[in-house]
Amino acid sequence: MWAASRLVFDMGRRGYLPAFLHADRLDKRSTPCSSLYTVLALFLGTIALHHFAGISLDLLLRLAGQNFFLLYLACVLVFIKVTPGVREKAFALLALVGLLAFARVFGLGLIYPAALFVAPYGVWRVAMRSTRDSIER
Repeated sequence: MWAASRLVFDMGRRGYLPAFLHADRLDKRSTPCSSLYTVLALFLGTIALHHFAGISLDLLLRLAGQNFFLLYLACVLVFIKVTPGVREKAFALLALVGLLAFARVFGLGLIYPAALFVAPYGVWRVAMRSTRDSIER
């Protein structure tokens, strides 16, 4: 929970998530309280969905695994982009081919995690566009 709240805090600071989740919201021990409470509410909501709505633990774990898979795929793509070495790029491309082949196992199940994965970037682009438009006026 601590790591997730720090990620939410940083995404709020960078403008990917609402501003109330970031800056000037640290307590005297440097705890991001707004982010921590938000993540706690999301975790409790997930537990409630499992318990009361009958969403299976299998589905929840599968979604979490798919999210980690997409994160690993994104890391490989970034590595390909930033690494200068030819050998390293070749190794990363080989890893990418393997990951894409493995992605077929998930099938359409990757649509929901992929939407969660790209949503912050879409929100950020819209926010940046509206900020730029308001500055130009």
